Amino acid sequence: MLDALPTPAISQPASFQSVKLPASLVNDAKASAQTFRRSTAAQIEYWAILGKSLEAQGITSEEARVRVERSEAGYQVRSLIAKLNAVEDSGALREAVSKVIAENERKAQANSTVKAKAKAKTAMATTN
Repeated sequence: MLDALPTPAISQPASFQSVKLPASLVNDAKASAQTFRRSTAAQIEYWAILGKSLEAQGITSEEARVRVERSEAGYQVRSLIAKLNAVEDSGALREAVSKVIAENERKAQANSTVKAKAKAKTAMATTN
């Protein structure tokens, strides 16, 4: 029965070469590879492909880093604004601000009461 199965075409094995890489790069690749379920070698190859693509477009690594940071910062700002709008629309923001204002007013009132009592006590002590 196994003889009836077609024999798969054997492709030429990829040629490989060994290179020395800094341990920090390999360690970073291992950590990143786990996140994306790649092998360490596949992660380094992925990074190399990205680098080649950027170079082909005339983008330096520094320019790429700046663009990514700006993109991430923009995303974070948009995300925060969306969350703020959602909280505001739900009325939770108004409620939270009202609670903080009420608490601050209570603390201010208590503080002025304490100051008034201390002032009255000092005045009584001075007159006696």
